[in-house]
Amino acid sequence: MAASPVPGNNGIVFSKTEHNFGELAFKDATYAVVFEFKNEGDQPLRIKKCAVTCGCVTPEWSKQPIKKGETGYVRVEFDTKGEPSGFFSKRIFVSTDQSSKITILKIKGKLKN
Repeated sequence: MAASPVPGNNGIVFSKTEHNFGELAFKDATYAVVFEFKNEGDQPLRIKKCAVTCGCVTPEWSKQPIKKGETGYVRVEFDTKGEPSGFFSKRIFVSTDQSSKITILKIKGKLKN
């Protein structure tokens, strides 16, 4: 299901903004998900930064400008090494050169013992 554009977001529309890994059986492993987006604005856009609040999350993203109608990505890796067992929820704060608004991507799940 495609997301609707948020007024004032200047075109960046993610196909999803949350990913549930479910129950992760292996600790000391790395898990990844790709969040795809489309530029539905009139101008090319570039992701300036993907900020995280935890060293266990590493984002990687499309570096080139994304033209109107084209797609890009934010790939998020979650490293479970040193993370406690139980539920987790992490956020990635995405900013672009086209807006001061921040898009928040979320990953969550549960680490087994």
